[in-house]
This record gives sequence, structure tokens and C-alpha cells, in this order.
Amino acid sequence: MEIINILRKCVVEGNLVKLPPEQLDRELYLEVAKQLQLIGGKWKGGKVQGFVFNEDPTDYLQKLCEGEKVNLKKEYQFFGTPPDLADRLVELAEIQTGHKILEPSAGQGAIVNAIHRCLPNTPVDCYELMELNRTFLTKLENTNILGEDFLTSPKQPTYDRIIANPPFAKNQDIDHVTAMYERLSEGGRLVSIMSNHWRFTNGKKEKAFNDFIEKANANVYDIEAGAFKESGTSIAACIVVIERTEAIPIPKTSPSTKATSTNPAKSRSNKKEEPETEKATKEFSSILTDLSRSQGYSTVFDDFLDYVLLASRWWEKDRDFSHFDKRYKEQSPKFLEMFELLAIIADNKGSGYKDGLGDLFMQFVSYGNNGQFFTPTIFATLCPQLPLRVSGMGKRFTTLHAGAVECYYQQQKRIGKRIFMGAITVQLAAKWQLLTSF
Repeated sequence: MEIINILRKCVVEGNLVKLPPEQLDRELYLEVAKQLQLIGGKWKGGKVQGFVFNEDPTDYLQKLCEGEKVNLKKEYQFFGTPPDLADRLVELAEIQTGHKILEPSAGQGAIVNAIHRCLPNTPVDCYELMELNRTFLTKLENTNILGEDFLTSPKQPTYDRIIANPPFAKNQDIDHVTAMYERLSEGGRLVSIMSNHWRFTNGKKEKAFNDFIEKANANVYDIEAGAFKESGTSIAACIVVIERTEAIPIPKTSPSTKATSTNPAKSRSNKKEEPETEKATKEFSSILTDLSRSQGYSTVFDDFLDYVLLASRWWEKDRDFSHFDKRYKEQSPKFLEMFELLAIIADNKGSGYKDGLGDLFMQFVSYGNNGQFFTPTIFATLCPQLPLRVSGMGKRFTTLHAGAVECYYQQQKRIGKRIFMGAITVQLAAKWQLLTSF
């Protein structure tokens, strides 16, 4: 209630929201800031001293003041395409004058703008679910908004070029790309950003898509880690380029929103998904072991927690990840791989990972209903499996928050001793406390 009272005292000045002049304690400020950021605001200091929005935020602020939970990134999986990456997509598409072009998840027009930088007067058809984003698109010239949900749109007309950055969660990118292919004209080309999930996962849907990609002779290009940093996520991704030179059978899979059970009990009992979960768990341990050959298990695991904490401070604009680049050099992206593997486990286990620092970080470190951080059981279960150096025998693990208790429980369950990773007990406990008490 206190948060709502502060939000009600905020002042809207055009596209700017200013906090009330009263002094807020840090915890309250961070929660208010989070709510404003979830509706699209970005803090700007200096002379501005307020949260800047791309459009008038009055309607969304009113929803917050009425107690409604709003998380635009979570609801719409919107992470804008950086201009350089959008230009790269257009370059790969090789658009020409006269091409009929579609952008099926147009966001705020990053790809549309890139198309117009290449061919200024070319009309672009588009779809966009998010109401706020559609207000941006209406202001762009030579842009035709055909509807909201591309996946439910008619399969006609077809297009010469389709360029997109669709949502990733729950295999939505697979659904979008296959739907794009159905709307390609003979000889047409689609260029789409996708997650890497389908590339190393053996689920039925992912395997069918892999087979389709192979039959279509598609080209897949890796996107360098950090390409989406300015959009608020560090998830690894790729670019898929497919040309329709002949009719390739479309993978027959159920839509993602229906294929994924929302019942945790059902998800946990799904035996078909278990091999994928086991594989991800083994890959996680394998990567950590590989990193530890040069640095030692304690150092790597300690750094991994630092990485989680750093990534979780989503309200900070310029987070410094240089420590990992300096220490691990070309191996530093492996930390991100471990996050992805944990995300696979979370998704398949149906453990209710929610909320929004991209499709990765917050899914396993935040419980979205109340904004409190927690330690996923699967992550806590992994901890005692790591063959860390044990010293300081007899030290007792300090009971902190639930996450730390979960780790302790899993450790005790495994070895039956009241220790937790020996000499680094205090340090790890402090970090677990941070992860579970933001």
C-alpha cells in the first residue's frame, strides 16, 4: 500500500514522471523504481531527475495506482532490436525496390526504421501486440499496421521478405518463424532473430524445427553475447535466414502457449521432458568443471554468484562485467551458457519462474508476484554436487533466508554433514542472502 501511495503522489510532465519530494528509504525507492521501469520508464539524473518514457505514461501509471500489476516486458516479451542489429537483419534480407515486406512483431519500429534507412519509401506491413508500441508505429511513415497478433492472422497475402525479432519464451520464436515461412512467396526470404534454445535441446518441438531448418537449407548466424544489453537482456541469440525455393513441410507442433503446462505438478511428472532436464544439468556441471580447471571450483562458483548478482541489478544502466572478461577471457560467455541451461531446467520443470529481466536471468532469480528474489530448488540441488575443496570442518551454516536454507538442506541431504562448501561458507552465505532478500 505504501508503494501505491508514493505512485499516486508522482507527477507526470509529458513523457516524464517525477517522484514526490519526500525522502524515500532505499527499499521503498527501489520498489517504486521497479514498478515505473516495468511500464517502460528509465531513470535520468542531472537536471531531469525523473523517469523518462517514450510516450505519455499516464494510463499505465493509473493502472499501477489502482493496484494492477503491469510488466510490459513479461506480458509481451518485448526487447527492442538495437539499431546495428536491425541494420544487419536488413542487410541479410537483401531487400529491393518492389519487394512486399512484412515485420510480424514490429515492437517500436526498430526493424521498420532499418528498412527505411535502406529503402526510405518502401511500405512495410506489420503486426504488434503491445498497445504502447502501436502508438510508435502509427507515427512512422510507410508503415501499415495490419493487426495485433501475427500468429492468428490470415495466411494471405504472402511476402517477398519477412524480417523479425519475435518473442522467445516457451518456443514462441519457433511458432513465429514457422508461421512466417507459411507467408513467404515462392523465392522469398525470411530473416529472424531466434533464441539458441532450439539448437541444443532435444524436445519434440525443437527436434522437429531442427529437421525443418536442415531441409530448408537455412543459414544460422551467431549473435555476439551482449548484443541486446541496451534492451535490458543479455540472452544469447542467433539469426536464421530461410529462402523458400520449394515447399518444405512445416513442423506440425502445437502453439507454445498451449503446449506448455502451467501446472507445476504436471510438468514435473512429464517423463518426456526429463532427459532434456538431465542433459541441461549435466551440461551445467560440465561447463563449470571446464572453467574450474584454470581457476578452481571455489573461485568459479563464487564468480558465478557475482555474475547473478550483477545481472540482477537491472535498475543500473552501466553494469561492469569486465571482471569476467579479464579473468576468463574467451571463456567468459560460458557464464551466460550456464544461465541458459538453468532456464531450460526451469522451463521444463514448470517451477513457476516468473518476471522480467529478459527471458533468462529473472526467470530463475525472481518470483514475479511480489518482486522478491529466491533460489530455485534445481539450482540449490546442483550446488552440493560440485566437488569443491572442503576445509574448515565443523563450521555450521548460518540460517538466513529460504534460498540459503534450501542450499543447506540439499547439501545436508547429500552428505549428511553440517557444513557448506568449507572455508567459503560465510562468503557464499552472504551472497545467497542477497539473492534471496532483494
